[in-house]
Amino acid sequence: MIKKILKIKNFGSFTNFEADSGLNEFKKYNLFFGLNGTGKTTLSSFFRFLNEGEISKDFDNKSYNEDFDILLDNDQHITEFQENIYCNHIKIFNRDFVNNNLTLDNNNAQTNALTYTIGETAKEIKNKISEVNKQLESYFIDVQGKKKIKAQNDYDNLNEELENIYKDTADIIRRDLNIKNSQEYNKSHFKQDYNKYCENDTTITEDEKNEYAKEYVQPIKNPIPEINFNILSDKILNQLEKILGTEYKRTNIKEELVQWIEKGLELKTEEICPFCNQTITNWQQRYEDIQKIVKKDDSFLEFEKCLQELLQTFNSFNNIAKNIAFTLRTEDFCNKVLQETLSNYSVAFKNYKNFLENTCSLLSQKKHSPDKIFTLTNTQAIQSYINARNTLNQLILEHNTNTANIKNVKNNAKNIVVNYYIQQIKTDVINRFNKLSILTSEIEKVKSEITTINNEIANLNAELTNQKAPMSEIERYIYIVFGCRKFTLTYDESTKSYYICRENGEIAKNLSEGEKTVIAFAYFLATLKTHNFDLKNAIIVIDDPVSSLDQQYLFNLINLLATKFNKPSSFEQLFILTHNFYFYKKIRAILKNKGKIGEMYQLFQITKENTSIIVNADDYLRTYTSEYTHTIKYLRQVYQMEDSKIKEIPLGNSIRKILEIFLAFRCPRQNTIFTRYEIVTKNISEDEKCKYKYLQDIANASSHTEECEDLETLEEFKLFVTKNEIEQLFNFIKLIDEKHYDEIMQL
Repeated sequence: MIKKILKIKNFGSFTNFEADSGLNEFKKYNLFFGLNGTGKTTLSSFFRFLNEGEISKDFDNKSYNEDFDILLDNDQHITEFQENIYCNHIKIFNRDFVNNNLTLDNNNAQTNALTYTIGETAKEIKNKISEVNKQLESYFIDVQGKKKIKAQNDYDNLNEELENIYKDTADIIRRDLNIKNSQEYNKSHFKQDYNKYCENDTTITEDEKNEYAKEYVQPIKNPIPEINFNILSDKILNQLEKILGTEYKRTNIKEELVQWIEKGLELKTEEICPFCNQTITNWQQRYEDIQKIVKKDDSFLEFEKCLQELLQTFNSFNNIAKNIAFTLRTEDFCNKVLQETLSNYSVAFKNYKNFLENTCSLLSQKKHSPDKIFTLTNTQAIQSYINARNTLNQLILEHNTNTANIKNVKNNAKNIVVNYYIQQIKTDVINRFNKLSILTSEIEKVKSEITTINNEIANLNAELTNQKAPMSEIERYIYIVFGCRKFTLTYDESTKSYYICRENGEIAKNLSEGEKTVIAFAYFLATLKTHNFDLKNAIIVIDDPVSSLDQQYLFNLINLLATKFNKPSSFEQLFILTHNFYFYKKIRAILKNKGKIGEMYQLFQITKENTSIIVNADDYLRTYTSEYTHTIKYLRQVYQMEDSKIKEIPLGNSIRKILEIFLAFRCPRQNTIFTRYEIVTKNISEDEKCKYKYLQDIANASSHTEECEDLETLEEFKLFVTKNEIEQLFNFIKLIDEKHYDEIMQL
C-alpha cells in the first residue's frame, strides 16, 4: 500500500511538490478535494503511468525526468515508473478513461472501445505494441519539443539552407545594383531569375559584372529638346551689308517733300484734295500724276522695300531671342558633358543676341537716314553661335538616343549581374536540389512505413481492448445509477463493438456528457472483476466520476460506490478525487462511518500556487456542512495571496457559486442569477452598479441559459480573475446585506 507521496517534480502542474513533514499518511480510503485546475487530473495521470510502467507519449510534459519518490507501507520507495511493483495493478477512472473507452462511431453509433482485455495473450500483445512503438520512434526526431520525421527534418533544413542562399544572393544583387527597396528585388525575384537563366552557361568575369552594375545604377534622365533657333542666312547677311553700306537718295525731288506727299496720300478721300482740301473734278488723273512724281525713283523704292523686310526679319529674330532662357546643366545629360561646353554656348548665344539687337538698331537708323553709311560690327558672333549650337545639339542627340534606350540598357545590365551570381551558386544549388529529390523519395517511403506501423498498432490495440465483456454486469451498474433501464448494450462480434440502445430500442446516437460518464464508469467497475486483474492487491483511483451528472443520478452513483467498495478486503487502496462539494460531503460521511472500525480513511486537499501540492484537508473540509461557507473562506484565503499566484487559479466558478447562493436566499422564487440580480439591484444607481462589472457579467451571461453550470462555456464569463473581482463580490454582499457580510467575515 502507498504510504505517502514524498515528492513529484516537473510533472505537469506538480512542478516542485515536496511533502510537508506534517502531511498525513495515506489510508485504505483516501478522499481528495481540489478545484478545477489545481492538479487532480495530473495526479490521476501520475497513477496511470505507475500502472503502465512508463510515461505515455501523449503526456504534455515532454521533458519530465521521473523525479518523484513514493513511500510504501513496508518503507520501500518507488522512484521510477519502469518495472515498479504497481505495474498493471492500478485501475484509474478519469476523463481520459471516458474518452479512451467510449469512442462513438458517428455512422452507426457503435462504440469501438467499450471493452477490456481478457486472457493471457494481453501481455504478449502489449510487448508487441512496445516493440512496434520503438520501431516507429526510430523514424522520428525531437525538434523543439515536437516529434518530426527525421527525413522530413533533413529536407526542411536543406530547403531552408537553399532559401537562405537565394535570400543572401538577392541581398548582394540589390546592394550591387543600389536597389534600396527590398520589394523591388528579393528572394522571390531571384528564384524566378534562377529558374529562367540557370541553363545559361555564359561566363561573366567580376570586372564585367562591376561595369554592368555601374551601367544599371546610372540615373534615368529626361529627353532634351534640340536647339532649333534659326540662324541668319548668307543671303540675308549680304542684303544687310549692302543696305547698310550704300547711300540712298531720291533724284528728282527732295526727300522731305516725298515724305510729305506720301503722308498726304494716306489721308486722301474721294474728290477732296488732301493738301488744299478743295474739290477736285478729275481726282483720278490727279492721283496718278502724284504717284508718278513720288515713284519715279525705282531704285530708292527697292531700297525701302528691302530695308523694311530686313527690319521685320531682325525684329522677329531679336524678339524670339529675348524670350529664350538657357537653363541646361551638366546633370541634365546622361552622357558626359563639360560645363565649359555649356558655358561656351551660353556666351555665344548672348553675343548672338547682342548682334541681333545692334543690327535692329542700325536698320532703324538707316530707315531714317538712308543717305548715310552704317558699318556692321561683330559678325563673327553668328558663326561662333552656329558652332556652339551644333556642338551642343550633337550632345543632345547622343543624350536623347541613350535616354530612349536606357531601360533596355539597364535591364540588360541587371540580367548580366544576376547571371554572374547565378553562375557563382549554381553548383551548390544543383547539389542541394539533388539531395532534396533523394529526401523526397525517402520521406514518401518513411510515411508509407509509418502508416503500416500505425495500422499494425491500431490492430494490436483493437485486439487488446475489443474483447467481449460481461454486458449484463455493465447494464446492471447503468441501471443502478439511472434508476431504470435507460440503456441496453448489444455486442457485435464482426466489429468488436457495442451497440448502445435506449429504452425504446433505438440506437443512442447523441449521448450527453453525463450519460457518457455513467456508461464509462459502469464499464470501469466491470473491468475490476476480470479474471486477469488482481483486485485484492490493486489500487483504485477515481477522479470526478460525477462530472456533468444531474443531482439525482449523482446520489445513485454515490450509493453504487459505497456498495462496490464496502468491503475493504476486496482491494488494497482507494483514492477518490473530486471538485464537487456535494459528492465530497457524501463520500466523507460514508468514510466517517467506516472509520469507526479502525482508522481506515484520510482526507486531503490539492491546491495550487506556483505548483500543485497535496496537503491535509483543512478544518472546513473535514467538518463543513455548507458549500457556501467553505467557498467564502477559500476566497478570503486567496485574497491574501500575491497577485502573481492568483492569476493561475480559476476563481470564476467560486465567485459565481457564492453569488448564486447569496441571491437564491434573497430571491427564492426566481430561477436564474440574472432575474435575482436584477431584482436585488433595482434600487441601486447606475454609477453604483458600475462598481460590480464582473458580477453583472455573470448575471448577464446567465440570461443565455437556465443552467448555471453552462456558464463556463460562455465567452462573457471569465474563469481566471484578480483580487478586484473577489473584492467586488464581498463589497456587493456588504451593500445588499451588511449584517450577513459581518457574519461571513468572521468565518
